[in-house]
Amino acid sequence: MKISLNKNVIIKDYETKGLLIDVERADYRKVNSSGLTISKFLNKYGEISVEELLLKLSDLYELPEEVFGEEVQQFLDDMIEKGFFVKDGDYSRIETEETICHQTSNGIWIKVTNRCNLRCSYCYADSGEGEANELTIEEIENLLIELKPKNYNKIVITGGDPLMRKDIVEI
Repeated sequence: MKISLNKNVIIKDYETKGLLIDVERADYRKVNSSGLTISKFLNKYGEISVEELLLKLSDLYELPEEVFGEEVQQFLDDMIEKGFFVKDGDYSRIETEETICHQTSNGIWIKVTNRCNLRCSYCYADSGEGEANELTIEEIENLLIELKPKNYNKIVITGGDPLMRKDIVEI
């Protein structure tokens, strides 16, 4: 199995953490320094096998592959499921979502939180406690600055429930 970075994903490096932004689907994921390193390897080497990736990480951290192999595999599986990484060049699922996204307006949706008060049993968003993965004000500002040249005609602030954030007025 070979893994690659989705061609629509850009990486923002904030030294101790990173931000993966899918500019076509208006989606993002915050990653820790290890996730950032893996993402940068995929960006640098293109399509790479899991074994090759583990070997490169082993060399970088001077640790045996077994130390972090399971966690790396979980991270890769999650990023593939979310559409930020691609397995064996299969863009079919992502391109379907991309097409649906293009049929909407020329706007951008920014999910500022995953928190929600309601906990509805039928909710597809899997919202609830999500504060740990929220974008900071600075990250939102940087995202908007980067997306400004794309000339989006509307910005939608979404979540969970955006009003759960104490800094929503500043946003």
